[in-house]
Amino acid sequence: SGLAVKNITTVDGKYIVGRNSVLSLGADLATAESVFAKTEQTWGENDVSAAAYIASTINVTNGSLIVDGSRVDYPTTAVANGSVNFADKSLLMVDGEKTKTTVAITGVTDTAVADSSKLYIDNAKNGETYKIIAGSENGWKKENVISNNKLLKFNIENSATHDAYDVTAYSDSVKEAYGSAIFAGDVYDAAILAGGVAAEFVNSASDDHNNADDATKASALNSAAAMGELAGVEHGTYAASNLFTDAISEHMSLTNEKEHDSDIWAKYIHSKENIDGLAVVGADSKYDVNYNGIVVGADLYKNGKATIGAALSYVDGSVKGNTLAARTENDATYYGASIYGGIQNEDSSVIGDISYLHGKNDITQRNSGTALTADAKSDAFSIGVRAEKTLKAGVGKFVPYAGIRYMHLGTGNYNNSIGMSYDGDDMNLWLLPVGVKYSADVKAGGWTIRPIAEVGYVWNMGDRDATQTVSLNGASNGFGYDVADNGSYIGRFVVEAEKANVTYGLGYEYQKGDSVKANKWMANVNWSF
Repeated sequence: SGLAVKNITTVDGKYIVGRNSVLSLGADLATAESVFAKTEQTWGENDVSAAAYIASTINVTNGSLIVDGSRVDYPTTAVANGSVNFADKSLLMVDGEKTKTTVAITGVTDTAVADSSKLYIDNAKNGETYKIIAGSENGWKKENVISNNKLLKFNIENSATHDAYDVTAYSDSVKEAYGSAIFAGDVYDAAILAGGVAAEFVNSASDDHNNADDATKASALNSAAAMGELAGVEHGTYAASNLFTDAISEHMSLTNEKEHDSDIWAKYIHSKENIDGLAVVGADSKYDVNYNGIVVGADLYKNGKATIGAALSYVDGSVKGNTLAARTENDATYYGASIYGGIQNEDSSVIGDISYLHGKNDITQRNSGTALTADAKSDAFSIGVRAEKTLKAGVGKFVPYAGIRYMHLGTGNYNNSIGMSYDGDDMNLWLLPVGVKYSADVKAGGWTIRPIAEVGYVWNMGDRDATQTVSLNGASNGFGYDVADNGSYIGRFVVEAEKANVTYGLGYEYQKGDSVKANKWMANVNWSF
């Protein structure tokens, strides 16, 4: 059963709390109920059977306080003035902010506290002392003193010299408090020992913000340790590099019917990715990314069947993601350069490029009342080769293709605003795209309309998963994370319109893997002269 008002009674200054009831002193019952909810205790014969919440000082010089869940009626014998009795399975709740300066219970001459009785200190903070009883040194066992902060433990400060029961809070080991639920316990223990802003964050994350449960508190700590992964630093660089190199492959494809003789071309790309499931130490990352970019290139040199060109790219990325306890955002900017080329026969071609992309990531994570920030640099270097073949099909043609791309992906070391350092592995990836395209030319009033459809699949091999090392004040922890799916399906449709020496194009592409889905819209122009 839940809270019941009917068993809360005062008789001649004697406060009595009966079965499954809470007595609120200095606050309304609703406040006491909300504090009880924060204790994460439960009502029942095997849990808490009676509770009292003291929001302001009570004086029992001419009264007493009995909190006993076994009672269903009043005591049959007189209760001595100044007596305090917390019976088996009882709970006392106090406001830590108020008991720093004022004593919760005064005028006490005799105290009886059962071994199973618990004391809960709301709004407790590391290093602070709380005054619970004045007039007696007897009280709760220190292992039964609990708080809203998962890390806090308490030392008992009672002694006969000052005839009082006080408790002082201290931060215990993060690693021991959370166990396997967090993956940077050593780092956070080092933060507690060092003090300062890092310790403040750890305590804030472990505090009971908005009645946060243990899973949310663990999520807050894990989110800070994995802020680069949750901001898509590595995956975003990987995706932006692929947007760049795919634009080059599409420009050089046999489906376009281009001679690549001193062409100048440009392509605008808008892509939206939904990431839900890329692993971060057994958990899943979840965020959305918007990319807006432009690729500009020129076919600089042609000799017979061979063409050599160069391209530049600029991509703006915006990442937004949430965990149970944190919101992570990344304003990313990517700059790329490429040398590409191809050998084009009448019905076949080989396309290749050497490309480099540099990323700048401005990360902000709002976590447990703290804004964590970091600036991370990332790089992608890749070399790709693709072969295509033309197969005539009525008025159109099929162009099957297969390729291979090597990508080296790396992130520089960086620090966040509370002093945590991040050092991730460099990754070596192999991408194997295969698929088939179909195109057909339709003449109309001096224009050539060219629809292009494509279906394909890309395998990702090599270092799809990597290790991130987080360190602070000489302590470090490493954990694994995934950068990309092991493969993804691709579907694309483009319509080009060509007149004289200018070609315009509009297109859409959908890409789907186990964890990543992408919708891409494209507009391009090609000028031959």
